[in-house]
Amino acid sequence: MFSKIGRCALALSLGLAAGARAESVYFVRITDMAKTDACEVMTREAASALQKEIAAESRVFQTALAAVKKAWSEDELTRKTTFPASRLAVRKMQQLGPFSREQAEKKKEKADEREGAALVDARKKGKGGSKEAQAKEAKRDRDAADAHEMLREKMKELLGREVPKNGF
Repeated sequence: MFSKIGRCALALSLGLAAGARAESVYFVRITDMAKTDACEVMTREAASALQKEIAAESRVFQTALAAVKKAWSEDELTRKTTFPASRLAVRKMQQLGPFSREQAEKKKEKADEREGAALVDARKKGKGGSKEAQAKEAKRDRDAADAHEMLREKMKELLGREVPKNGF
């Protein structure tokens, strides 16, 4: 009844119609400037927009980091402490997919469970040690948080838009 070309065209059009009905999304893992991970399920357009934002941030990151490092060394309060450059990095994203919405949500749930388990392990590990070691680590964390906030402000100034603090 149908020619070989007609059958191929029919199969292709049915496949495209089925693909249009099934929403395809991406599982995206983003690492922010403080090197913490977050996961999200996104459409292709949203993931593409995020990728463009991160590319713009990457272009100004080294300039902003150098300016913040200089301000850190010139500030009377922070001059005597080491700038925590190793705890800061440009935002990154890893995009996996396309998946169906259900598959992507399952991946997100598994990633959230792993992250929760890792936080519990880190807290157990952090409880040990002397009070001096805990105080030193707390000061390092505060210094890193201060440097992260200064870097976000500098990047906001350079980009003309807000840079998310955690993930998205």
